Amino acid sequence: MVHQSLVTRPAVLSSTVPPETYPKPDVLDVFGSKDNVIREHFQRVLSLSAPVMIAIFTLYATLVDMALGFMLEAMPFYSIADDPAAKAIDPRAMIADKGIWVTFIAALFLAPLLETLMNQWFPIWLAMKVTHRPVVAVWFSTVLFGAIHLHAGVYGFVATVGAGFFLAVAFLHARQFGRKRAYWMTVAIHAGVNGIALTVALILIRLGIQGP
Repeated sequence: MVHQSLVTRPAVLSSTVPPETYPKPDVLDVFGSKDNVIREHFQRVLSLSAPVMIAIFTLYATLVDMALGFMLEAMPFYSIADDPAAKAIDPRAMIADKGIWVTFIAALFLAPLLETLMNQWFPIWLAMKVTHRPVVAVWFSTVLFGAIHLHAGVYGFVATVGAGFFLAVAFLHARQFGRKRAYWMTVAIHAGVNGIALTVALILIRLGIQGP
């Protein structure tokens, strides 16, 4: 009699099926699915050298903020001239109230340094820790950035949320190379956006065009 253990048994396939593999979440997901022209464009931008990428993101953030501000002003129910709260983020009003040097230091140094910690570093870290989804992290940071400008009314939110989006994307992308690099790149973009706003404000003041 042959012992059962010596009988050759047919191989049994394991019932454990490897989990289906999914694409790794990517910050580019905020621009839509693959084979998307906008996504492909920003993929190229993010692959550029840091100075070039910072310059492009600064330009895009500025243009989007301006476009959103103009769109709000075009609404029949809103007028920036009738919204006294809007002065809180208008560089012309800030220069008139606090002087050029205080405004310069606050806009180009203090605001970028502090707000990057509060609105990009911490919320993106928190959102990624909880959800592990870059899209959630970007939008959480974006909305938070706009929300902290609500002291300037609805205009404060609308006119800054665009920049908040690009700052969040830049920070999350650069974070893979280190948090310090992400921090300083985001600070540079933020300072660039504020610098453009200050430059435009000074030109308008020189032309005698006052703020709201």
